[in-house]
Order: sequence, then C-alpha cells, then structure tokens
Amino acid sequence: MTSQSIEVYGFKLPPGEFTIIVGESSLAIFNKFLNGRFAWAISGIDWTKSNYISQYKVEKGRDIIACLTEMRTRHRLSGKYSLWFEHEDAVLITGDLKILCDMVSFFDEHPTLASTDFWIFSESTGECLEIYHEDLITLGAAETPRS
Repeated sequence: MTSQSIEVYGFKLPPGEFTIIVGESSLAIFNKFLNGRFAWAISGIDWTKSNYISQYKVEKGRDIIACLTEMRTRHRLSGKYSLWFEHEDAVLITGDLKILCDMVSFFDEHPTLASTDFWIFSESTGECLEIYHEDLITLGAAETPRS
C-alpha cells in the first residue's frame, strides 16, 4: 500500500510504499527467512553458528542510528527490506531500509514498545541486521538456505 503518513507506535511513516503485517503471518514470514539461513538461539540469532559480516557495540555516547548509518554506508545496504519485532503482536513492516532504520532508532529513543530486539532483513539478498537488547548490532548474510 502507498502510505499517506501512517503512524506505527508513535513513528510516522513518510508517504511511500510500505507493507504492514501484524500477527502470526508476520512471524511465519520471519521464520521462513531464517530457516536454513541462520541458527537460532533462545532469543536471537546464534552468531557463533551463523556467518556474520560485521558487528557493532552501541556504547555510551553512540546512538543506534549512527551505528546503523555506518553499517548501511560501509556495506552499501539499500533498497527494500523488512523489519520484524514483537510488541503486543508480531509485526512485520516492509519498505525502504533507511526508513526502517530510522524507525528502530525512534523506538530506541522513545521506548513505547515492550520489544528491545529488532531484525531487519532482505529476502532477496539474505542479509539480516539484528539490533539486540545487549547493545549489539550484527549484520549477517546467507544467500541461500543451508540444508
């Protein structure tokens, strides 16, 4: 759908192409992406068993958006991605990567959500950014599902 300015948990999506899915079907899409690509631990990707390209620690004085911007620039990430997180329900928002990163930064600065973990991924490239409650941002890539 083309949004005219939809608000999602306090964040105003700018006009553009976004798809928003709430509930079990969003979880199914996220699980389908992960399946065979990344090993899952209790509450996130197990990076000791999954390939990662880059990892940033968000330290005092350095905000999440600075880390995400640096990672997007350094690894030339752009285009259509999906953001998945759980609040009252599982939520999947698909659209421009920069806007999704801005949304995660907004949620970090304005803690209106119960969620502290976010995943931004591309089904076409296999890239996955995990923004994690332990102040780590990790970029991994798996082009095809592992068997």
